[in-house]
Amino acid sequence: MSIERKAISALKWATASKLVIQVASWAGTLVVVRLLTPQDYGLMAKVAVVCGIVGTIAELGLEAAIVRTVDLLRDDLRKVFGVSLVFALAGTGLVIGSAPLLARLLHEPRLEGPIAAASLQIVIAAIGLVPSALAVRDLSFRSLAKIDMAAGLTGVVATLLLAWEGAGVWALVAGNLLVSSVRSTALLASGPRVWPSFSPRGIGEHLKFGLTLMGNRLSYFVVVQSDAIRIPGRWNDGTTTCPSALWMARYQFSRSQAS
Repeated sequence: MSIERKAISALKWATASKLVIQVASWAGTLVVVRLLTPQDYGLMAKVAVVCGIVGTIAELGLEAAIVRTVDLLRDDLRKVFGVSLVFALAGTGLVIGSAPLLARLLHEPRLEGPIAAASLQIVIAAIGLVPSALAVRDLSFRSLAKIDMAAGLTGVVATLLLAWEGAGVWALVAGNLLVSSVRSTALLASGPRVWPSFSPRGIGEHLKFGLTLMGNRLSYFVVVQSDAIRIPGRWNDGTTTCPSALWMARYQFSRSQAS
């Protein structure tokens, strides 16, 4: 297949995937918003933004670094993977360790548990970084679209069921974790097996590119999403908040960002 046809096919599958996931997500929201409280949505918005910022830093733009390099040596690929895992583990540990402090700073006593649990998504997503990046580099968007649709729909269904059972904000946390878990598992099952190497020697160029991209993403993320940090569960006059801030933030909370 020519590069032109592969690009057209990739565009079709990527568009179809995003459309299906978006429609399912908003359909699910129409139901979930009636089952959860405004406080649950406000809390999850803060969780998503904090973990999204830490996750953006931890990923270091390395997925894009893999995508841009056609002739990346397998040994370098293992090193990039290893560095990504180390920073993902460090980021997750940082969020878990600082969860009590974040709860106090953001004036959310209920934040500690959800933010610690949600931070596990940083590591889960990092596990699938290499097969995801290689699939994007090879324009294998058909398989990526199927994986993303399966993961997204699974997350929507799980969130609905848990919300129905009265899980509150944990329905949203668990739904996001399930999306990442299904996606990374499917990517590992369908992609190449690459074991991490924990030595950064020889991958300075990839790190430099990734850090530059990470800086751009981080500044954009902070400017666009940081308002959600100040979202209360309910305004002083008793009216409820709109859950749109959550949905702006929650899909940023992933290491599979567009390269």
